[in-house]
Amino acid sequence: MKNHIRIFLVLCLALLIGGKTEAQVFGESPIIRVSGVILNKEDRSPVPYVSIMNRSNLTGTITDTAGHFSILMPRHDTLHLSAIGFKNVYLSVPDSIESNMYFINIILDKKTYSISTVKVYGLTKKEQFKREFTELKIEPTVQEANAMKNFPDFQTSIKNTTQNPQPTISLGSPITALYDQFSKEGKSKRKLAELTEQDKISEKIKTKFNEKIVGTITRFKGDTLTSFMKFCNFPESFILNAGDYDLAVAIKRKYYEYKREFGIKEEN
Repeated sequence: MKNHIRIFLVLCLALLIGGKTEAQVFGESPIIRVSGVILNKEDRSPVPYVSIMNRSNLTGTITDTAGHFSILMPRHDTLHLSAIGFKNVYLSVPDSIESNMYFINIILDKKTYSISTVKVYGLTKKEQFKREFTELKIEPTVQEANAMKNFPDFQTSIKNTTQNPQPTISLGSPITALYDQFSKEGKSKRKLAELTEQDKISEKIKTKFNEKIVGTITRFKGDTLTSFMKFCNFPESFILNAGDYDLAVAIKRKYYEYKREFGIKEEN
C-alpha cells in the first residue's frame, strides 16, 4: 500500500514539473519579438531612423524610412526610443501578452528646444569693424582670471611700458608673455595685426594686378575685363612673388584660354 502511495506521489510530481516545463517551452518565452510602426503625433506620418535600444543588454535597431521596426528583447526588458526633434519614449511589454510576438503602433510627441537669444548685426565698413572689434568687451576666461589673480600688477606694468616705451631692447618677461597670450587686449592686438597685414597684402596685389594693367595687356573693358580677371584666379602667393614680366606672360596665357573658352574672335 505504501509503495502505491509513493508511486502516485512521484507521478504527480512528474506531471507538475512537466507541465511547468511545457508552459515555459510552448507558453511564455523569455524572449519576445516586438514589431510596429512609429508615427508623428501631429500628422500621423511615419518617423524614420528612430533609435530603439534594449536598456538591459544595449542591443538595438532603427526604424526604416516607413517607420517600421522589429526587435528581439527579453520579455521583462524596456525599450528606449529616441529621435531628434521628438520626446523619448520607454516601452515595456504588458504582462497580459502571452504570445512570443507583440505588434504596436507608437506615437511620438514633438520636442521643443529652448535656445538663448541671438543678436544679428548688419555688416559695417571695414575701418568701423576694426574699431568695434578692438573695443569689444570680452569676459575673461579661466586662464585670464587666474593670471590676473596670481599677477595682480601685470596689467599696470604692461600699460606703463606701452605708454612710456624705453629706448632699450628687451627680450620680454614671463609676465609680458602671459599677458599677451591670455589678455583680451593682447588678443585684440594680435587680431588687429592680422587684419593690418592682410590689408598690406591686398594693397600690394592691387598694385601688380589691377584693371589698368590687365586692360592694357588684353584690351578688355567693362564687364568683360571684370569677368576675365576673375577667370585668371591667380593665387595671391604667385602675384606677390612673380616679376612683372612673368605676371604679364601668365595674363597673356590666360587671355588666350579665355578667348578659346568663350569663343571670342581676334580683332583685326
